[in-house]
Amino acid sequence: MSGYQPASSDETVKLVFVAALVKCFDDPPGSDEDGFFNELISSLRAFDEQALRAGAKSIIRSRSSRRFPSIGECVKACEAEVPRERRKADTDMEREKEGFAIRIARGALGQRAWQEGWGYALFDFVQSHMRTPNAEEELDLVDLAKRNDDLLRRDRASLIPIEIKVVDAVTHRREVIRGKVHGHDGRR
Repeated sequence: MSGYQPASSDETVKLVFVAALVKCFDDPPGSDEDGFFNELISSLRAFDEQALRAGAKSIIRSRSSRRFPSIGECVKACEAEVPRERRKADTDMEREKEGFAIRIARGALGQRAWQEGWGYALFDFVQSHMRTPNAEEELDLVDLAKRNDDLLRRDRASLIPIEIKVVDAVTHRREVIRGKVHGHDGRR
């Protein structure tokens, strides 16, 4: 993958993308401005400086509203600027990451994680980091799995709307992982 450039740092995303849009658009949607910008920066880290710069220019040129663009709109603008070869390389890398996560989730560490209730968290970690977790990270994954399980066990009627969205997202993600690791019937 000789043409593949590494992802951008938070600072690059701020300087190249966010700074350009802040000059042209009003406050971001929602009441948590810091949270919005943190999520925006996190969502745009995967793009190199060229894609960030071109994506920001595209939004500035095409947008008629002074309202700050959504995170999804910003990601789409940058994605449209990524060369086709890069998108293919990214797709190949995602397949490789997923395959690695499946192999780990089916191996000895994965079997232990499934038995202890944190197999889903292990899968996501391995897929994101392309490595197995160290002992401290394992404890964090166990804790994350317990918090997700606690949320999933709560009565849906007692949840606030954002918690319902989280429950739906976690449930869907778990179904996807279960299908990939254990087959579509959900067997372990």
